[in-house]
Amino acid sequence: MVKDTFTNIDIQNKIDKLLSEHFDIQISNIHGSLNIIKDLHGDSLDIVELEMSIEETFNISYFKFPEGFSFYIYDIYDLLGKTLQIQISNKQKTPSFFDLTFCNELKSHLKKSGEITLKYSDFKDISTINEFLSRLN
Repeated sequence: MVKDTFTNIDIQNKIDKLLSEHFDIQISNIHGSLNIIKDLHGDSLDIVELEMSIEETFNISYFKFPEGFSFYIYDIYDLLGKTLQIQISNKQKTPSFFDLTFCNELKSHLKKSGEITLKYSDFKDISTINEFLSRLN
């Protein structure tokens, strides 16, 4: 089971482990001032794989490094810490499979009945789903 909260040390340890495994280096050689691109010779594929590993490890539905990101490891710690704080403060994480299934079935029914036109993108985030459901009541 994936934890919902992480300390800064948890974040650092998990990122260090991901980097160690991905780049085949010892954890003891990983430090905040390393740069994934310059020092570890990472490329765009490495970045995408790291994003996916972060999503899985930290139970984040979507994680992407912003354009122009520095890729220093201490910046990754910081960005991930802020991302997790936002996720926790929202208290509404990624919708469960049931929520998405229900909404997709409802969307399909409404689309067939011609009562409303919806796009799949309308259901990509929990606040949109909640707003839609509240309007049905």
